[in-house]
Amino acid sequence: GIYDFDSWAIPRGAKNQEEAKQFIAFAVQAEPQKVFAENIAYGPAKKQAIDLLAPERLNVMPTTPENIKDQVAIDVTFWADYGEQLEQRFNAWAARN
Repeated sequence: GIYDFDSWAIPRGAKNQEEAKQFIAFAVQAEPQKVFAENIAYGPAKKQAIDLLAPERLNVMPTTPENIKDQVAIDVTFWADYGEQLEQRFNAWAARN
């Protein structure tokens, strides 16, 4: 597997900034992360959420200690430099098949 990092941001001048901050504060708590992970096999961002998941769910979670050790971080610089070129190559190849 390949893992990536994401983040939340509130654009400068955005409406409802206080509500956006409250939403982010809620979304990164362990319980909402647990519920999200129970519904899609995306690993929770908060490590404490892993402890809340049922044992049978842990084997499909990419961010459990047992699973993440076998994954690699995405090389953002590589994909920024070559992603468009590689996508074009892939699309050309896919069009032939």
